[in-house]
Amino acid sequence: MVDRDTLGRRIREVRTNRKMTLKEVEAASGFSATHISEIERGRTSPTIGALVKIATALGRDPNYFIDDRERDVVSFVSGKDNAPLVGDGGKGGLRNLTEGVVGGRLESNEVLLSPGQSIKFEPHFGEECGLVLAGSVEIQVGGEAQRLGPLDAFHYVSRESHAIRNVGGGDARLVLVGNRNSLI
Repeated sequence: MVDRDTLGRRIREVRTNRKMTLKEVEAASGFSATHISEIERGRTSPTIGALVKIATALGRDPNYFIDDRERDVVSFVSGKDNAPLVGDGGKGGLRNLTEGVVGGRLESNEVLLSPGQSIKFEPHFGEECGLVLAGSVEIQVGGEAQRLGPLDAFHYVSRESHAIRNVGGGDARLVLVGNRNSLI
């Protein structure tokens, strides 16, 4: 979580970029212009409820203001700039495909699995989807399993345990998209 000064600076930047006055934010949020000004100057911290109302008045997700990393509203990453796969000695791995966006709830990863390798997930909130780029994988959700090959796609709710296993003779490569902090 960010400090009071950073939080206030971000609120002021969004307000001024949207060309809103303190009085307009007051009318939309229910908090006095004086209180909002105090927050913007880092003299006080808003409660969570107040931050949610101010963020809503400014048309932003509250996470934008408190995320430790200052993220862009849009994230573009060139293939040549993508980080290398992080893995276990060349037997597979993953890499984040984008940096994530302000208030974003999704993350995307490229996954490489060597033959027989699998990744397992405990049940969690959200959903995941993906596309097999190369190889052959088995997707198991709860007690149900499905074998997929290149250009096959999948989508499931993550509330049951689930796993992805390479069932082919060569490397399997896929793109996996899910709720932030739930993947691998």
